Amino acid sequence: MPEAATARSALTDAEDVVAGQLGMLGVQVAGLDAAEVLTTEEQDRRLAEPVLPRLAGITEVAELLGVTRQRASALTIHPQAPAPVARLASGPVYVWNSWQRFAETWPRRAGRPRRVG
Repeated sequence: MPEAATARSALTDAEDVVAGQLGMLGVQVAGLDAAEVLTTEEQDRRLAEPVLPRLAGITEVAELLGVTRQRASALTIHPQAPAPVARLASGPVYVWNSWQRFAETWPRRAGRPRRVG
């Protein structure tokens, strides 16, 4: 399809194409509720963005925090620890950025806690 001279003409052309394609399927279009006109550059930028956020399992959480997998697993019960977005047979799945935020505020102390008693 050739480039439109204006955003309005691009929208009109797009509406005609959509109505024509849906008409071939036997669907009548009463009108469009919304439309968005993008430059080619903006469309390319949006298409280059990941569809899903970066995800992390316990291994990635451990690497991010600089701890063992066992310690990372134990930290999942910390009151400020992020909730998993899914639980798979291999373990919980988190949004990586949520653990990154946790790492920025986590009051980390070196060494093992002292024994009481």
